[in-house]
Amino acid sequence: MSLISKGLKDSDIISQASLGNKGAYRELLRKYSNLSLAVALARSGNRDKARAAAADAFVEGAKELGQIPESAPISPWIASLTRATAAKRMGGTRRPSLTTEAAEEKIKNAIEEADESEPMTAEKKSELSLLAFGALSDDEREALCLLHLYSNKYDEIAAAMTTEASRIDENLASARNKLAIILGPLFGK
Repeated sequence: MSLISKGLKDSDIISQASLGNKGAYRELLRKYSNLSLAVALARSGNRDKARAAAADAFVEGAKELGQIPESAPISPWIASLTRATAAKRMGGTRRPSLTTEAAEEKIKNAIEEADESEPMTAEKKSELSLLAFGALSDDEREALCLLHLYSNKYDEIAAAMTTEASRIDENLASARNKLAIILGPLFGK
């Protein structure tokens, strides 16, 4: 039976982990891995880098366990560690992004090229979808990843992003609107 299923709070599990209980730390890994992966993917834009950054975040987190105040919320701490490790993985550079207009133009050009030569492949559509994802802000990507890719709840997303739930709604609405504009020509055909 896991420590979480026994009803222990995160602070109790962290106390156990900081005393060397490896099972306790594995519980935190299990509970917060989706959050860490979503943040890392949103920041890096690359699944392999995201997995590596999430793993790095938990390695770094293990070193800091004894320094976390008992009342500190865990998800913002994990998200912050993950943002930092994703930045390190990217060599301190920001993930390249496009404006909504530039992404839309690239997709329109790809559609025109596909019409002239041959039908667009699923791989090309996937590549263009990632391009559209890259045109979103960091917060928009992070909110989308946390909600849709890794099924976090609104309160978990708000805590991880250290913001209000209404701000999450704004980020999601803005992201969905931009994606509809950018991807409309691609999937409207």
